[in-house]
Amino acid sequence: MKSNLQTITAMFGLLLGAASLHAQNYSVQPSVVGGGGGLSAGGKYAIHGTVGQSGIGSPSIGGNYALQGGFWSLIGTVPTPGTPTLQIIPNSPTTVTLLWAAEGNFVLQQSTTPLPGTGWVPNLLAVKTINGTNSVVVPVQQGSFFFRLN
Repeated sequence: MKSNLQTITAMFGLLLGAASLHAQNYSVQPSVVGGGGGLSAGGKYAIHGTVGQSGIGSPSIGGNYALQGGFWSLIGTVPTPGTPTLQIIPNSPTTVTLLWAAEGNFVLQQSTTPLPGTGWVPNLLAVKTINGTNSVVVPVQQGSFFFRLN
């Protein structure tokens, strides 16, 4: 009997102690980090991969940091034989500048596909010419955009 009483007393003590413990609040926020991409680093932090669309459309926030997912935007150039080289210079997360030598009467065209003969239309943004170089500031938008000179 004494053995059973000691066992019951010990179990009661454990249950009483467990009831006084407080549960910890942990959560895992949905997000998407895929393989590939590249390295993004700053200070003592780095992330390697492709950061994509947030699973629920809101930023992942912790401490002094926030990560907002979204869709990739791609801006590319399509070389056209006999035309100047078209360059892309990033300005900010929202704009890039297209540059080319100011020679000939070439028209900057754009399309959502790089294929020839499919959807190429003149770009209507203002072209600035400074020191023999043409430039156009293009807003970065959702989706893919390709540019060529024709």
